[in-house]
Amino acid sequence: MAVTIRPGRPDDVEAAVAVWQVANTARRGGVPVPAEHEQRVRGYLAKHDAFLFVAEAGDQLVGMAVGFQGCEDDGAGPPIPGLCHISMVFVRPDRWRQGAGRMLMRHLLLEGRIRRYSRFQLWTHADNQRAQRLYEALGFGRSGREKDDDLGERIVHYILPEVDPRLTDALAPVLADIVRSTDAMFEVRADQWSDHPDQVTAMVWQPDGSGTGISVMAGQTDAARVVSLADQMQEIVIEQLWGRGDSATWPECPDHPGGHPLKAAELDVFGPSWACPATGGPHFAVGSVGVYVGVSDH
Repeated sequence: MAVTIRPGRPDDVEAAVAVWQVANTARRGGVPVPAEHEQRVRGYLAKHDAFLFVAEAGDQLVGMAVGFQGCEDDGAGPPIPGLCHISMVFVRPDRWRQGAGRMLMRHLLLEGRIRRYSRFQLWTHADNQRAQRLYEALGFGRSGREKDDDLGERIVHYILPEVDPRLTDALAPVLADIVRSTDAMFEVRADQWSDHPDQVTAMVWQPDGSGTGISVMAGQTDAARVVSLADQMQEIVIEQLWGRGDSATWPECPDHPGGHPLKAAELDVFGPSWACPATGGPHFAVGSVGVYVGVSDH
C-alpha cells in the first residue's frame, strides 16, 4: 500500500508515540525503551515551535519525524538563529527500507526551509547504519561530535550545511507556494557553485538525482531576490510536473486555465507577486498560493 506524507495533527500524538515505541524496541533487539522516556517524546511533540510530519498507509500511521528550534548546550541553552533540530525520525519496522523515512525527511526539510531555517542538525545511534545511510544520502555529514545518550548508548551528531540566509529567506515563500499547491518534491542543499563574489548559490536536487543550481545576488533587494527565485523554481517545478505527465502550467492563471502559468513580478504596491503575463493581473503575493493537502510516495 502506498505511503502518504502529511503534516501531523494533535490527534496524531498517540499513534506517533506508538510508532516511536515499536521502532525503538525493534532497533534495540526487542528490548523496550523505559517508560519514563515516553514523556520526553510527548514533550518534544508539544513544543510550541515543533512541526510534525507523519507517514500513513491506509488508515495506519507508519512513520513520524519532528523538527523544532535548535538551541545551545544541546537544547538547554538559548536558541541558535537559523538552526533546526530534527528528532524522532521513526518508521514502523514492517516499513523499513521502503522509502518512508526519506519521504518524511524531505518533507520535514522543506517545511523547515519554509520556516526560514538555514541549517539542520540531528543525532542518531552510532550503530544505526540504516539511518546513517539515509541522512548521508540527503546531504548530512558527521560533525565529529559523539556522546552517550540517557540510556548509555553511543550517538553521533550530523549536520546539513548551511544555505546562505539571504537565499534561505527569499526562497521560503516560494517553497510555501510549491508545497501547498503541487506534489513536486526536491531537496535544497548548500553548494557555492559560482565563483562570482556577489552571487549566493545553492542546489535543488530532484528525486531522479538531477540537480539544478539556483542563486541570488548579494546586492539585490529582498523583493528582487524573491522574484528571481520564484522564476528559477518555477522552471524546476514545471519540468518535474511535465516529466510526470501532469499539468505544467504552474501556478495556473485563473483567467486562462490551461493556457499559461502566472509569472513572478515585483508589483509597485503588492511586492513579489504572481501575475498574468498577458494582462498583469490577477495577482497573488508570492507565498500565498494553494493549500497543503499532502503528497504520495511516488
